[in-house]
Amino acid sequence: MAAWHKDVATDLAPYPYEAAALLRLALLQAEARTIDNFAVALCLMPLEFITRDEEVEAVDRLIARGFVERVDPAHVSVNALALDIIERAVLPAQFRLEWNAAKARWPGPTPPTAQLTLA
Repeated sequence: MAAWHKDVATDLAPYPYEAAALLRLALLQAEARTIDNFAVALCLMPLEFITRDEEVEAVDRLIARGFVERVDPAHVSVNALALDIIERAVLPAQFRLEWNAAKARWPGPTPPTAQLTLA
């Protein structure tokens, strides 16, 4: 589960490349290798349309905003206050029950369940 700080989500809403880069960094930092969540895949999609240099530029902008910190010349760390990846098992049982009940009541279509691999 990706837990975005509401101000970060608001700040990055007009910048899909930066939001996608932040999410990818957080997933990699949490050692997530595959995802099967349509919303996460949709958020990562903008990265398919930019070059590696443009992605590095997006990460530099995230560093300037304070959402990411440079650890050394080749590595960065995502500020957990900006975006945190929470393992499903860590969530309280009551929250998971309410979440699943809300999903079951949702009248919309079921999202696809294909699995993606993070590079």
